[in-house]
Amino acid sequence: MKKILGASAVLCALLLVGAGCAPAADDYSATDGDTDDGAMVQDDGGDTGDTMVADDSAMAGSFADCPSATELATLTSTDASVVEGGPFDTTSFTFAKAKWEGNKLNVYISNEDYAVSKFGALDSPVKGADKGTGVLQIRFSNGTEKADVASYNPAAGYGQPHWVTAEMLVPVGPTATDALLSMSSGSAEVVAMDDTKVCGTFDMTGNNSAATGAFVATFK
Repeated sequence: MKKILGASAVLCALLLVGAGCAPAADDYSATDGDTDDGAMVQDDGGDTGDTMVADDSAMAGSFADCPSATELATLTSTDASVVEGGPFDTTSFTFAKAKWEGNKLNVYISNEDYAVSKFGALDSPVKGADKGTGVLQIRFSNGTEKADVASYNPAAGYGQPHWVTAEMLVPVGPTATDALLSMSSGSAEVVAMDDTKVCGTFDMTGNNSAATGAFVATFK
């Protein structure tokens, strides 16, 4: 069977002296498709080829700027379910976990050390718990993009970039209650984030609720 050489290969074969030929551009076959899959190619300068690395542009910031610990400085609400589920000792809310829900980042601040798997499950983590047990859930969303390191505004509105909402999970009723706190002013900030933890601060107010504090949350 005959082997058919490309034009650049034939040219190299004909050269008797010289530094050699570089392959023509059309002699290469791309290993990554024409579509952008969100990855970057990092040139390591070696001879083993380029290394594919994940696009982690949403994970940035400096952990040196993080708050020192999780703290729920203030929590007030006249929501009927929150009132019934309390009172809450804000100084006991020292545990924080984080979990992705699609592109949304959920941060859970609680006064019990729940496993991450308990959040977003069929049963509420506070189902059947004693009154005074609760979880403040802060949800960061960035429109159609992944939540990132930035300041978030509760007044931005549904589906808008850098919008934040807050809820309170309370042990009210047979299945527990997820009370929307309807924050409408103030802000919350994701200060730094990687694939193991995220930190930030919040100071938000609504018609019937207010919450201020900080979090250093782990994804595990």
